[in-house]
Amino acid sequence: MGSEVLGLSDMVLKDREKGFKPRCEFTVTSIDTAMVEGVVLRGSLLLPKGLEGPFPSVLMRTPYGRKTEMGQSFLARQGYAVLVQDTRGRFSSSGEFVPVQHEQMDGAATVAWMRQQPWCNGKVGATGGSYLGFTAWACVDGFHLDAIVPIITQSNIRSAVFRPGGAVSFELVVLWFYLVLHLMKDLHEDPLSLPKKLWNGMRERKLRRAFKSLPLGKVDEIILGSQNAFLQDGLSAHGNEASRFWEGKDKLCSFERPIPPCHILTGWYDFFLEGALEDFAKAQSKGNQASLTIAPIHHWSLLGFRAAANSRLS
Repeated sequence: MGSEVLGLSDMVLKDREKGFKPRCEFTVTSIDTAMVEGVVLRGSLLLPKGLEGPFPSVLMRTPYGRKTEMGQSFLARQGYAVLVQDTRGRFSSSGEFVPVQHEQMDGAATVAWMRQQPWCNGKVGATGGSYLGFTAWACVDGFHLDAIVPIITQSNIRSAVFRPGGAVSFELVVLWFYLVLHLMKDLHEDPLSLPKKLWNGMRERKLRRAFKSLPLGKVDEIILGSQNAFLQDGLSAHGNEASRFWEGKDKLCSFERPIPPCHILTGWYDFFLEGALEDFAKAQSKGNQASLTIAPIHHWSLLGFRAAANSRLS
């Protein structure tokens, strides 16, 4: 699928006026997708309207709500079948949400399910930014994907949270917990409500207090009003070699075998930049088609990434 799905990256980087005018409109259907360990993973399926299928297909797995616009409408208008799936324990999907832990298993099951559907031509790629990039990388091992376009993300989680020397990536930890566990607790149907809530939330006094708090272990109490077991266990595991906390949560892609064609998009000011560069080097070392684009953006530019990416790129 290399050329077909790697076209995803070109679409992210170019205006419609520069060759990517909509080919069609699309339909949206809510569907039950794969079932893993009794957990039902639900999603929104976007299918091109007026074009003859089956279609090359794109998977986007998200903890931010499948109805939140993450670029899926643009891809569907270019003739892709797009499945936007709520990750385990988030919004319409059942089960318990434990960050990162089930993404490899659930991603593999979903890709296998997609290939069996009549609307899929057998070719499946994955894309998405930030956590959606985590879930994309999680589908790579085991030859599950035909192509991948990860955006401002990285495949190694532990090194993203704990920087060289042991310092915690404070911006990542505080803002992510604030976004996912506080702002999104009452996010509903409006696909624009996430960027609106994040924009307004950036000025909330609670967030400013969290950034100024020490020790870091008190951040969850400030943001959520109580301790969060995942955060507390993660902090306790740091430097503890006997801890099993990171089992199944650390490396989303092993790079032990050749990976599918990939185009990594990152930002000069993103806290995932170093990890993205490492991913690119590993992808190149496997002798497969790998491309890298670095834009003059920071991580939270993701909400307006297409506009930022349309500016001059490095």
